[in-house]
Amino acid sequence: MSCKPCCPRPEINAVTITFRVLDNDGRPICGAVFRLECDCECGLYMHALSNKHGCVSFCNVCPGTYELTQIATAYGYEFLDEDGDPPPPLDVIVTRNGNVRIGDYALGCFTVFNLRNPAESNSPVAPEPPEIDPVETGDVTVSGTGEPCCKVEVTFPRCKCCSAMVNRDGTWRIDVPCGITLEEGDVICAELCCDCRPRSEEVRITVGGEDPDPDPDPDPDPDPEP
Repeated sequence: MSCKPCCPRPEINAVTITFRVLDNDGRPICGAVFRLECDCECGLYMHALSNKHGCVSFCNVCPGTYELTQIATAYGYEFLDEDGDPPPPLDVIVTRNGNVRIGDYALGCFTVFNLRNPAESNSPVAPEPPEIDPVETGDVTVSGTGEPCCKVEVTFPRCKCCSAMVNRDGTWRIDVPCGITLEEGDVICAELCCDCRPRSEEVRITVGGEDPDPDPDPDPDPDPEP
């Protein structure tokens, strides 16, 4: 996303403006877009996107007066009023001592709420859980399959976490972290996460684990009756 700095000298008394975007149940919204624009005629601005925690951050904002406007939100949510118009811009004041005020609120008390749109029936769904290939003692990589272009997060013993993108062919591979030696009985967990969608369910695999034995053959037929 293109942007321009709000100040030509961001190193002078610059601050970071961070706030959250939540839904009507207090859950974070990922993918809401905001614009911070200087009130002078030069039209300098910057854009920021809310992350998976609902946090929006504008960095290197110098003392001055700005306007904050929401210009988009995640699919399935509404930020427009009843007439379909966007909310009016909010004045943002950054003082030389680092205090920030947005509208009538101090920065620490400011939160944006976007309501879920009940008319949207195609709300984002979580991807299917990934699959993990069998892992043996001493393996130095862990691999598996999952939804292409999602990110897989793998948790190893001692809570070591690594991540990688799933390839376009649906495969993924992650190196075992340094200092970790996989031993029989260790548990490895994996889940998928995609932008603007819930996380998948977590799957687990045991190092050196074997698939359950197939159903035993049925008892042989009893001797035929004489």
